[in-house]
Amino acid sequence: MKNKIRVYCDFSCLQEIYEQCHKPIADFKQEDKPLVWANLYSLLYEQSELFVNLTDSKFQDLKENPFFNKLFKDNKLYNFAEDFDKIDKKEDEFLLKIPPQTLFFLDKTPEECKNLEEDFGMLFISKTELVQKAAWLFSWAVRSMQKKNAVYTSWEFLKEFRHPCNSLVLADNYVLKDEKLWAENLLLILKYLLPEKLNKQTFQLTILTDIDERDIEKRFTALEKLIKFDYKITCCVIRTPDIHDRNIITNYAWLSSGYGFTLFSAKKVTKSTTLNFLPITYLHTDYPKYHSIKPTTNETFSFVSEVVKGLLEDYKEINDKAQNSEATESTSRVVWFQATNNEKQNRLLNTTF
Repeated sequence: MKNKIRVYCDFSCLQEIYEQCHKPIADFKQEDKPLVWANLYSLLYEQSELFVNLTDSKFQDLKENPFFNKLFKDNKLYNFAEDFDKIDKKEDEFLLKIPPQTLFFLDKTPEECKNLEEDFGMLFISKTELVQKAAWLFSWAVRSMQKKNAVYTSWEFLKEFRHPCNSLVLADNYVLKDEKLWAENLLLILKYLLPEKLNKQTFQLTILTDIDERDIEKRFTALEKLIKFDYKITCCVIRTPDIHDRNIITNYAWLSSGYGFTLFSAKKVTKSTTLNFLPITYLHTDYPKYHSIKPTTNETFSFVSEVVKGLLEDYKEINDKAQNSEATESTSRVVWFQATNNEKQNRLLNTTF
């Protein structure tokens, strides 16, 4: 993959991962989750643009260690102590401009990391919670939505997938068509996926949908009144008939629904379908079958990655060409957008996984 996940990893966290992965398997207790440690090792070595905080002298000394020497030889380790200082001081200018898919593994308390997540909507993991919180990064899920004998009667189950994020792109041609379905569908999806707190960042929401130009202003105005959170949200609705897949993309995850995101009416599933949830690490690795773990193969290595990368490229092109509602140019793509800073693009559409 050309595009790596940017990871700021405190050296003490990096050392902990290395040591855990090199101790005998017999030394692990059941709760130690050796597979998570192995996945972390693979993430940092194979999938990451890795930034660490080291003094120059320590940086040179590490070359004697075979693991770190390999990182050096393959140009996979970057020494950016200055950036870590900015994180420590919670410098807004730095953290507000950092790529939205960035991961942070820090030698901070869980409380400090939680505060950073609630401020900036990105994933900050404490060294003391590495294996517990990082397990989420390697956990995929499939939910079967059945019209008969339904297990689910609402989108409330999405709470288990909630994670720190500051951006969301939703593509579904029908999600805004019937306002009667909003309360049980779109609004609940946002309620359960968007973070509960976002203190210093503006959440950016983009909806790609196919809707009649004559209705879009009315629908956007109604939607804007209904989206209520305790933090600032900018909402962009882009009319396009070009998107046929039903997907949600956030900073760290991809959620796809075969039928779409208007599944519920009167607490009943209207159409049987399958819902898939994949975290960012699966955008660079194999997609295993149910209840199985198998080695990554060259044929399957980039399957999910290429799908999502393609989606983001398509979405980015659409967003770039979309015109503001005040534009005088004739266009079939209409954007109704309100934001005090006049930003038009979702930050996720300025980058690719």
